Amino acid sequence: MVRIAHFDTIGDMLDQTPELSTFNQLVRRSGVIVDLDGEGPFTVFAPTNEAFDKLPPNALGNIVKVPADLERFVRHHVAPGSFDRERIIASDVVPTVLGVGLEVIDAEPGPYVGGARVVDADIGTGNGVVHTVDDVIGPE
Repeated sequence: MVRIAHFDTIGDMLDQTPELSTFNQLVRRSGVIVDLDGEGPFTVFAPTNEAFDKLPPNALGNIVKVPADLERFVRHHVAPGSFDRERIIASDVVPTVLGVGLEVIDAEPGPYVGGARVVDADIGTGNGVVHTVDDVIGPE
């Protein structure tokens, strides 16, 4: 069950959550914020700042240099529709807005989506749901 928060949109939630500040900056820089502030519903697997700290040196810089790569990277963390924790667990794959599926593994202390562990699930907003994850989900 999605816990309803006081956030009007996913963009508002990202703005007001300090531990997601890196992902929030990337969402805004990529232009994907236009969608995430829209009608939805969307599901976002938002990597924490600690997840970005795990990346090799220059990995993020290389993605940010090319606007199309940055947009693709961000969209790889977004699913069309609303996937709460229960729906994720019931799925073998969660689709992204890119049309790429993220494999789901229902294992403790997960679930895991695209190789990243869902840390905080079911943060409800007016236009979807956000799950924080402990790893960056990179496009294949």
